[in-house]
Amino acid sequence: MKSIVFVNPSRFSGKTCCTINIGGGLVRMGARVLLVDLDHQGMLTRGMGIVTQELQRTIYDLLVGDASLSDVLLVRGKTGILPASHHLAGIEQKIIEQKNPALYIRDIMEQNSADLKRFDYILYDTPSNLGLLTLNALTVAEYAVVPVAVGPEALVGIENVTRYIEHTRERLNSDLSLFGAIPVLYDPTDSTHIDSLVGIGDYFGDVLFQTPIRKNRAIAEALSDGYTIYEYAPDSRATSDYMSSAEELALRM
Repeated sequence: MKSIVFVNPSRFSGKTCCTINIGGGLVRMGARVLLVDLDHQGMLTRGMGIVTQELQRTIYDLLVGDASLSDVLLVRGKTGILPASHHLAGIEQKIIEQKNPALYIRDIMEQNSADLKRFDYILYDTPSNLGLLTLNALTVAEYAVVPVAVGPEALVGIENVTRYIEHTRERLNSDLSLFGAIPVLYDPTDSTHIDSLVGIGDYFGDVLFQTPIRKNRAIAEALSDGYTIYEYAPDSRATSDYMSSAEELALRM
């Protein structure tokens, strides 16, 4: 079982779309994948077609001890989802009161390890900040993947992200590594994007994914309508891009 966290505090960095669609690509390759929504906005949850208002339990209930992982887990074929709702907004207040707040989610996942063994990959979608939930995801995961929106400001704040990952590895999780960076929202007809992609490559070096995720309206539409890109636009270039990224991720691990 391999655990991967998608992290970038910038909004609209593509974390949720990468989590869903790379996860979906891994499923298409035959893997069993668990998607964990750690964002109180619940974009991953809604992006998987789940109506949060109809949920009796979410990951919040797991984290406060009112439910087990199996109580919260939703399973659709080879995809599992630990859904989130707005209740998660207050969870950091509760976690900070714990003995080891940075390791809180890791301890809970270890307590539920028997239920996790059914999955080949666990993918964590994180909030748009470097707060306690993101830190917890980094302490429980083996690999960090940074989606980067291509453009003139692509690298603004990125050093903070990579430094945060490195500090977490040094202090809390020696198994963690910066596995890769995925360029997203790439327009190959825009010269500023071409230059930006070169700059992103210079910064990340060998860990940069080889296939940028090109701009495509279908990506946002699929997320809004609650589908993976494979279901919503199977013949689109976005499907090809995400599938290539999923294949590269699996090949490199």
